[in-house]
Amino acid sequence: MFLFPSRRHDPLPLPYSTEVHCHILPGIDDGAPDPSSSLALISRLQEMGVRRIIATSHITEGTFPNRRATIADAYSRLKAEADAQSVILPPVSLAAEHRIDDDFLRLDSQDIMPLVGPGSEPTDSPLLLVENSYAVQRADLDSILFDLRLKGYRPVLAHPERYLYYHSHRDRYEALHASGTLFQVNLLSLAGYNGKDVRKVAEWLLEHDYIDLLGSDMHHLRHADALKEYLTSSASKRHFNHLEGRLLNDSL
Repeated sequence: MFLFPSRRHDPLPLPYSTEVHCHILPGIDDGAPDPSSSLALISRLQEMGVRRIIATSHITEGTFPNRRATIADAYSRLKAEADAQSVILPPVSLAAEHRIDDDFLRLDSQDIMPLVGPGSEPTDSPLLLVENSYAVQRADLDSILFDLRLKGYRPVLAHPERYLYYHSHRDRYEALHASGTLFQVNLLSLAGYNGKDVRKVAEWLLEHDYIDLLGSDMHHLRHADALKEYLTSSASKRHFNHLEGRLLNDSL
């Protein structure tokens, strides 16, 4: 259920053509379970105006201990299914959503997968998508982000609006962003999919110009349906007008 006025218009395209956060690769996290489901999600993204995709599978200790090889294998299975169905895939590059946990601190450098657009070369300061635990922020988060910057990465905090422990401490958003950490906000949060409080914080980040990248964070067709509904709402037009010229998605 959406929390916006009922006035509708024709669906808007997404305000970017490069998707930077989605779980479309088959069978390696809580996203698409199989290659056919992957193709369905990609088709829905294309209907919304996406032309390039950076696939960001989870790397999470204990639940999704992926590495570059498992992520590449999942893409090979997707490509094989696309070929079998005579489907032409859009350009896809492989990255990851890295949970900041003990496994992340042990990752070999070759298994750290920054956000690099399809067909693009890595830059001197590649963007690296990281996420906090939903339960509690690590006490050493700031030092980890600082070390990433020293190593040449520019951290991108995935869906900061979803970390409920920041909601009553919004100075943390200000401090994190001021330190050089970029914010990637979920369209689903702006749509109200994750609840009223998360939407309010997402809109607060929007109003304070703290949104650097948008992502669908699409895992399944329910997400696709929710985004389609959002794109017909008056709120989406208001949000996208505010973001015009600010997003980094298509510069990757």
